[in-house]
Amino acid sequence: MCAGSPESLKNKQNVDKFTFASLGNWDWTKSLSSAVVPTLLIHGELDPLPIESARKWAAAMPNARLLELEGIGHFPYVEAPEIFFAAVDRFLRGDWPEGAIRISR
Repeated sequence: MCAGSPESLKNKQNVDKFTFASLGNWDWTKSLSSAVVPTLLIHGELDPLPIESARKWAAAMPNARLLELEGIGHFPYVEAPEIFFAAVDRFLRGDWPEGAIRISR
């Protein structure tokens, strides 16, 4: 999942803390309403990033669905590749994967 050395991986949380702080407090939800193409968001229930963020993005886009994966963390394509790739394949074929839901505003 990460090609860093053991030393660099130990320092990752320190680097992330400063990297994320440097990004500022952007709120893209208003601009997401112009994203009218079908959009599938896949988010693991155990992801350290809050699921509420994915729900807000899905609610902001008029043609988006959210697929929440139980017991899965930040890397669903590694942790549950069969589920992840089946969902992506179905989406790319023009259908919503089972369990993908529309989030109301």
